[in-house]
Amino acid sequence: MFKKLFKGIDAWLLILVIATVAIGLLAVASATASFDDPTRYLLIQGGAFLIGLIFVFVIPLFDIESLASYWKWIYGIVILLLVAVLVFGSGEASTGTSRWIKIGSFGFQPAEIVKILFIFAMAKIISNLSHDINYIKNVLLLLLLAIVPVVLIQLQPDAGTAIAFGFVFLVMMFIAGLNWRYFLYTIGGIAVLSPLIYFFVLRDYQRERILEIFNPGSNPLGSSYQLLQSKIAIGSGQIWGSGLFKGLQTQASLLPAKQTDFIFGVVGEEMGFIGSIVLVILLLAIIWRCFALSKRANSTFNQLICVGVGALLAFHVFENLLMVVGLAPITGIPLPFISYGGTNMLASMVAIGLVLAASRVHRRNGV
Repeated sequence: MFKKLFKGIDAWLLILVIATVAIGLLAVASATASFDDPTRYLLIQGGAFLIGLIFVFVIPLFDIESLASYWKWIYGIVILLLVAVLVFGSGEASTGTSRWIKIGSFGFQPAEIVKILFIFAMAKIISNLSHDINYIKNVLLLLLLAIVPVVLIQLQPDAGTAIAFGFVFLVMMFIAGLNWRYFLYTIGGIAVLSPLIYFFVLRDYQRERILEIFNPGSNPLGSSYQLLQSKIAIGSGQIWGSGLFKGLQTQASLLPAKQTDFIFGVVGEEMGFIGSIVLVILLLAIIWRCFALSKRANSTFNQLICVGVGALLAFHVFENLLMVVGLAPITGIPLPFISYGGTNMLASMVAIGLVLAASRVHRRNGV
């Protein structure tokens, strides 16, 4: 039984993920040490990882390409979940966001689940049209299918996740062979629409976060506070860090969202430059491995699964790291395998399971 589970599994990707999660659990434990019930956070994060690990081994046992034939139902679930958030969701009153669905004491973020379902469905749709990908009719159809969930996510509003969907879609289309002219049209369209999006789509707090990049520290007790504390935390770690459970910004709770979006500030302060570099290398290695495994895929669908997951992780990693040092707007994008959040951890592990399944098919055929 165990031999069957491990057969064909890419050991390097699995080892990289486990090592990264281990660092993440240490960071979450330290970030929540000052909370009233720190054990709860660690149990949720660790439990989500263990459940996700089961998925990592079970998903490759299935023929995911056959399951993808039900892409219409999967895409329908994507839309229903996003609509449900708008109708029944809850969030932060200060920003007017609605990103959670809560059932009693249990709550989850549908967007995290939707990211994986979106990659799965789009991989099948794009692969079905891959031979005629450059026909304008097909391009417009694929664009429409991608835009609908992006618009629903922005209505929450969640600009970071909306951009992530767009980025993943473009990368998958590029790999499928979309002509470069369409990308130029896309860039041109974004450039033309940017002023309209900035003034009429984005909310006040989102515009403030963009302006913060060009004028850092302009409101140290308001919109700039979170970023300033993050920079202080990372800078104070120096080479070796202050040690786990010993960081001033972390343990005194001066760093907001220290266990979630800004957990890299905890790593920088308590594990220092060395710990931060080790973590970044692990994350980049996971992304690289996803793309590398795509080259072994025996079908366009399997290739797009690996590429889609790699692109999603890449966006999350780069956006989060740039965000916490003030080089990108604060968007609430978590750091994969590190930031606290059961839904995000479970979704990330399922994504890895899909990559292993997509590459395992190739190995079963003896290549």
